[in-house]
Amino acid sequence: MRFRIKDLKEFFNKKIDWNKVVDELNRKSFETILENDYLEAEILPNRFADAGNLYGLAKEIALVLGLKIKEERFKIKETNKKINDLIKITCKTNACLNYFARVILDVKNRESPPWLKEFLNSYGLNSINLIVDLSNYVMIKYGAPLHVFDFDKIEKEIIIRESKEKEQFHSLKDVYYLLPAGAILITDKKKILALAGIQGAKSAEVDLNTKNILIEAAIFDPGKIYKTSRAINLQTEASYRFERKVSEINSLKSLEYLTYLIQKYAQGKPAKGYFQLNKLQSPSNIILRYEKINEYLGENVKEKEVLDIVKRIGCKIIKKTKNYIYLTPPPERIDLKEDVDLIEEVIRLKGYDKIKAKFPVVFQLGQEKNILKFEDFIRNVLVSAGLNEVMTYSFIAEEDKNNFENLIKETYENLIEIANPQNQAFIFYRPFIFINLIKTISKNLNYYNWLRTKEILIFEIGNVGGLKNEKIYERTNLSICISIPDYKNFYMLGKGVLSYLAEKLGLKKFHYKALDYSFQEFSIFSEIHTEEEQKIGFWASLSPSLLRKYDVEQPVFIAEIDLEKLLKNFEREKFFEKIPSYPAIIRDISLIVPEFIQADQIENEIFEIAKDLLEDTELFDVYQGSPLKEDEKSLSYHLIFRSKERTLTDEEVNNLMEKIIKRLQEKFGAIIR
Repeated sequence: MRFRIKDLKEFFNKKIDWNKVVDELNRKSFETILENDYLEAEILPNRFADAGNLYGLAKEIALVLGLKIKEERFKIKETNKKINDLIKITCKTNACLNYFARVILDVKNRESPPWLKEFLNSYGLNSINLIVDLSNYVMIKYGAPLHVFDFDKIEKEIIIRESKEKEQFHSLKDVYYLLPAGAILITDKKKILALAGIQGAKSAEVDLNTKNILIEAAIFDPGKIYKTSRAINLQTEASYRFERKVSEINSLKSLEYLTYLIQKYAQGKPAKGYFQLNKLQSPSNIILRYEKINEYLGENVKEKEVLDIVKRIGCKIIKKTKNYIYLTPPPERIDLKEDVDLIEEVIRLKGYDKIKAKFPVVFQLGQEKNILKFEDFIRNVLVSAGLNEVMTYSFIAEEDKNNFENLIKETYENLIEIANPQNQAFIFYRPFIFINLIKTISKNLNYYNWLRTKEILIFEIGNVGGLKNEKIYERTNLSICISIPDYKNFYMLGKGVLSYLAEKLGLKKFHYKALDYSFQEFSIFSEIHTEEEQKIGFWASLSPSLLRKYDVEQPVFIAEIDLEKLLKNFEREKFFEKIPSYPAIIRDISLIVPEFIQADQIENEIFEIAKDLLEDTELFDVYQGSPLKEDEKSLSYHLIFRSKERTLTDEEVNNLMEKIIKRLQEKFGAIIR
């Protein structure tokens, strides 16, 4: 999430060194970078409820730097009219965990002032009107989504219920949706007022003519919000936050703060009191034992240091002894439920770098599995070849699934979907590793502009999986991704790495087999086979259209190999192969073919003609662009002819070249350059 430095400064009385903030957050909290007066922090899913907003991140900064934060104080002046006399609220579903509401009368809605428009624009939101803009301002500041209804458009009763199958919802954006059964709705007796946690309805929209309003703050079942949002393909700022959980205390605080702001800027008159469906859930008390902390740390920690940390977090101390602290976590920290959660807080705030390494006592040595030894061997080989190992997340986004839909369908029946993902980028368990490696390449090429080179050679070993016959199918893969600006040599470099790997494994070479079908997402796609013709994976180059989706402007070579299948062919003993006795004749051939023709299809045909007299082929150039047509590409090969029994003549090779050219022209419509 992006946070403007200008807004974070308002929570502190003293000058802040923001480079130090980034360093401390990276070491103790979240991956964070500073760019163009913004902090971009990768808020962890379990911390989104408290830290996924300006106030929450400011508290985290104060926590890691040992600072104090400014608390905003405000006072609401209520009228004598009671909210219970103005509106009746009924809940008919357990999916609404809590519901708060306030009624404000005689508001003077208008266009927002420049400071508010600028604030919203800096967070990617458009200005609507003063009332709506203030609700979005509070959401960004305190993290709880709020919704404002035109009170005069409500039939004086609010009903919270679940939808019926194919019930129609007319959204604020003037779009109609057919809802699945079980979506949470906010209605009155006649109409739908909002699709809870996602978006309001047109029927109770706040506009410049609105005089009286009802503000809703609520806690909804995250799973329900996620399923409904995906079922109708409607994701909003509100649904993004509800899916990741909202704390009750932040929701109520946001309601009161918005009431204050509307009173201040729109001269609204709040009714007396607010509606509350259920009592606020109190955090569970926790016993934090020093002995257990020391077991996790591997060293003795000072009692005073632990006490200082839990107080800085905001815990309320009930009792303390020489053996333990009995405390209550702060209500907004819904991630702190057990003693181990607090122990983790003590460790991270103490500083991982300050904890001395200590080897555990081992009574019996275990034996490493063959696959683990094999993985280490592969790592050493690829590092020696100049590649860097990376580690990426094990999940992909909906967009990634759509981008590689053809390949995924060919490999699995379906993907494994996360029941309640905490981030839209982590919706499915990854079917292939290379998808996230492409994102790594994109981030390094475009984000880290300090890179001196545009050559990226990376690999990763990890688990992938999907569904087959409604059962989880999981395996360990090796993925290689290579991206260099040189279109002429990136194929040779990629296949060279594969050849080097095969050689180190004791295999003569990998064999590549083009498919009868093609994938639109790839310019070239070929299966990788062992000498025994067992399929172990594939290599490919990404199509220009797909590269644009990932904001990559140079070619990308990928390879993905099933390590368990490769292990079965692993030979530690290398067999001697004598140096060829007869010279080779090398000829080059360049041809223009339709874009969908795979390079390995052409290689297979060349081998079919030349048979044993062709020792090898090397694809050394691929070109697409002017003066070629959009659906054409140029391929150039080195053909290496050699006989094991005699010296070949130029005439023999010339005859073979004529046959090869004729076959390629007849089968692929190739134009020889």
